[in-house]
Amino acid sequence: LHPSWVNKMPTMPLLYGHAHGGVASGVLLPVLADIGALVRYNQPLGGSNLTFSFYVTQGPQRVDPESLEPDGHAHATTAAGRGGAETASSVAGEPAASAVASSQFVVPDVAFGVSFPDNNKNKLVGARLGLVSGPGFEIYASGFHSMYDDEDFLDLTGGNLSLEFRRGVGELRGEAAILRQEFNDNGTYRTLSTPAYYVQYAHRIGAFEPVVRWSHLMEGEVDSEVVTLERRELALGLDYWIDPSVPLKVAYGLDPDGEDRLIVQWAFGF
Repeated sequence: LHPSWVNKMPTMPLLYGHAHGGVASGVLLPVLADIGALVRYNQPLGGSNLTFSFYVTQGPQRVDPESLEPDGHAHATTAAGRGGAETASSVAGEPAASAVASSQFVVPDVAFGVSFPDNNKNKLVGARLGLVSGPGFEIYASGFHSMYDDEDFLDLTGGNLSLEFRRGVGELRGEAAILRQEFNDNGTYRTLSTPAYYVQYAHRIGAFEPVVRWSHLMEGEVDSEVVTLERRELALGLDYWIDPSVPLKVAYGLDPDGEDRLIVQWAFGF
C-alpha cells in the first residue's frame, strides 16, 4: 500500500496488516520489508504508460516451533500462511492468531522479513504489469512465486489485480488477491487457497474527505473444505487535510466477525 499519509484510512484493508507477536492476525499477508532487487521499465503508449517491474527477494521461510521465543511468539518473524494447529500462538497454548475452522488439515505458518536469517536457498520471484492513463486511471496485475521449505519444496504463490480511478474530487480504488500455499498432508501434497478483496471510495469536500471501505477476507479452502474462516469489515472514515501531506484521519470499523473499533491517526509525509 501507499505510505500512511497517502492511505485514506488509518487502518489497512483485510488483505494486509501488521504482525502481532510474529503472526499476522486475520489478514491475507503482513506488511513486510525484505532484502532483494527490483528492475522497472516504463514504455509510453499513446497518452498512457505501460509499466513493468520484476523483483527478487530472499523470500519466505517456514515457521517451526523451534524458532519460537520462550513466551511462544516468533518475535523476529511475520507470518503470512493461514496456519492451523502449527501457528505460533497455538503452540504456546493460546488461541491461534488466524480464525481457523474445525478441519483435519494442519497448514504451517510462513514468515517473511529481514529480521531473521534466511533458512533456505529459495527466493521469491515476482512481477507487475501496469497501465497508467493520465492522473485518472491506473490498473495493475501482479504475481509472485516462491518455495518456503527446502525439504518438501512447498510452493507459495500469489496473484493480485488492483484498480484506481479518479474523477474530479472522487477517488475509487479496489484490489483483489489470492494466496495459494502448498503443504504436505501426511505424504499428500495439498494447496490452501485464500482469496480477498476490498473496495474503497473517497470524496473530497474542501479540506474534508469522507471515505468508505469494504474489505472481505474470504474462506480459505483445501479440496473444498473450509480451513480458515472469513472476515469482513466496513470502515467509515473522515479525513481533515491540514496540508497536502498532513492529514488527520478518523475511522470507525464495523466488524461483523469481531469487535468494532474507533481509530484516530495523524500522519505526515516528506
